[in-house]
Amino acid sequence: MTKMLIMAARVLALVALALGAAWWFGYYELPIHLHMTFGGLFVLTLWALAFKVMPVSKGVAAGAFVLGLLLPVVGLAQLHMPIASAPWLLKLVHVAVALAAIGIAEAAAKRAKLVANA
Repeated sequence: MTKMLIMAARVLALVALALGAAWWFGYYELPIHLHMTFGGLFVLTLWALAFKVMPVSKGVAAGAFVLGLLLPVVGLAQLHMPIASAPWLLKLVHVAVALAAIGIAEAAAKRAKLVANA
């Protein structure tokens, strides 16, 4: 189950990052809701990994839940500004939080695998 979750998280994150990068570089004909859908599915997968690792690593689980909440909040903050005026710093923070969420998903999967093998 853990292997399936981490593989899904990797694919969803990669697609969401690619769609977000395309949007950032001016391909506005791509629907932003597609990026948001893949990002939302990634967050749900991240939370599933967090639930799986919660009994053994509460810190990783808590970090996953916090990053999973923070990621869409920062992303949605960009929608309330016109495209041209969304500050690049807010976009950069959104990418940084996404990369941190990917990292914590990997950490959660590694800890869950260690527990399963023990």
